[in-house]
Amino acid sequence: MRGMMKKILTLFILFICAMAPWCKKSEAIAKNKVSAPRNKSSDLKTFLALGDSYTSGDAVASEDTYVTQTVKILNEDKVSFSAPEIIAKSGWTTGNLLTGLGQTPPQHPPYDIVTILIGVNNQFQKQPKEIYNDEFAILLNSAIVLAGNNKKHVIVLSLPDYS
Repeated sequence: MRGMMKKILTLFILFICAMAPWCKKSEAIAKNKVSAPRNKSSDLKTFLALGDSYTSGDAVASEDTYVTQTVKILNEDKVSFSAPEIIAKSGWTTGNLLTGLGQTPPQHPPYDIVTILIGVNNQFQKQPKEIYNDEFAILLNSAIVLAGNNKKHVIVLSLPDYS
């Protein structure tokens, strides 16, 4: 699993480099915690991608999104994944993602990999960093729960630079 995580992190970094030029909350999540484990009889691994337009891949073909490319590369490397589940929309902030998770909870927890790529819209919309910090902490804890409480199965890439 460690080699797979390194490959995913490398893909994230490549994705951000390529994209750079055009670059109710906790209660709702708590209600939708992992209720029943999915059937692990399949050898296919599962991938949940959470985020904004960088995750949903706005302005690119679906096969060109980082999520689809990641799954494709891992499948080619004999780490078989089912189709990824994506909860992301263009313009979403951390608050929008929390609301989205509450309204459309992930369908097949626990996931083998959960990624979070969110935050640039918080900064773009000039939201205070305290809002980002608080909401991101809730998102991170939710992602850990969705990964079966395994922190090693959660990958975070955050873009805001409030410095």
